[in-house]
Amino acid sequence: MPAVTWRLSIDSPYKLAPNGSMPPDRGVSTCASPFPSPGGSNGYESIVPYKIISFFNVQIANVGVYELLGQPANYVTNNWGSPTALGIFTNDGTFVDQLCIAGSYSPHPLIPQSPLSNNLIQQIPQSWQVGPTSPNSGQGIAVQTDTQNWFIDHARHTNVISPSEMRTSPMRTLVWTLATVLAAPAVAQIAPTPGSQPIKPAFDAADLVCYCFVRAVAPKQQHPRTKRAVQGGG
Repeated sequence: MPAVTWRLSIDSPYKLAPNGSMPPDRGVSTCASPFPSPGGSNGYESIVPYKIISFFNVQIANVGVYELLGQPANYVTNNWGSPTALGIFTNDGTFVDQLCIAGSYSPHPLIPQSPLSNNLIQQIPQSWQVGPTSPNSGQGIAVQTDTQNWFIDHARHTNVISPSEMRTSPMRTLVWTLATVLAAPAVAQIAPTPGSQPIKPAFDAADLVCYCFVRAVAPKQQHPRTKRAVQGGG
């Protein structure tokens, strides 16, 4: 009963990439979702567009993404507080970070000036996770860290690290040795019998557990063997 060694290339979310240029900063009357917020002079809105990219440089669609926010570092006395961390489901793999503040804050946010002001009010650490849509899920794949910079008349992302340094180990490619039982020239069983192979050792040894999908399967070598086996490789 011949056996075939297969190499499975597993793709998964890897990083965020800019999705074109930022739209112009706008003066707004209030902050609303979805963007754009209604125009006005009660504050401002800045939009940072992103797309989700995989290990194989493919734009990933039909997936959730959410943000996590740290404690603000204030550079002037203010009552701006911190935005609420949010998440969304994206059908095409694109999304935006809507940075908007409007209302009775101190100091009062201004509409975008010309040139833009360098009066920095606060900075907020931010990270992005792909998979679920809830910031409270405690799950997902870290794809980016950055810093939100809230100026008096606009906001920006700086210190962008993508892929995230939170990923300390490279993703392994698993090599599966699967027995091939030929019932006919064009028919083959290329997987172990369900329940016949323990999954916990492979799970414990993995350095990445992810929302992912198989991009390619290709046989690497063939040799005679009489026993089904699963072999992990790096």
